[in-house]
Amino acid sequence: MIMFCGAGLTGLIACLTSGGLRVLTVGPTASVAMTVWTYFDRRTRSRAAAQWG
Repeated sequence: MIMFCGAGLTGLIACLTSGGLRVLTVGPTASVAMTVWTYFDRRTRSRAAAQWG
């Protein structure tokens, strides 16, 4: 769900901006979405799954 929302937000920003501004806004937005997803994915992983790798 986090990645879906992040992709939607990134797409919305890409549609609403153009040119150099698009590059300056879409890149950081996608990076933040991936960072948030990684954080919550790592937090919610069970200890047993972490042991098996």
